[in-house]
Amino acid sequence: MNQITVGTWGEAMASGGLRDAGRAAGLVDGERVEIEAKDGDIVIRRARKIPLKGSPEAMAAA
Repeated sequence: MNQITVGTWGEAMASGGLRDAGRAAGLVDGERVEIEAKDGDIVIRRARKIPLKGSPEAMAAA
């Protein structure tokens, strides 16, 4: 487990040390993630894909 330092970037909090963890998780450039605070921890996970309305995936989920 790596430790990184969080800083500010303009008005946002930021960290430049997530590259190794992202690579280990198999994330690719441009992939969307969800982030939340839960019980005092920060949780980052792949974003759930939302099927487009009218697509076969959306019709199957209905």
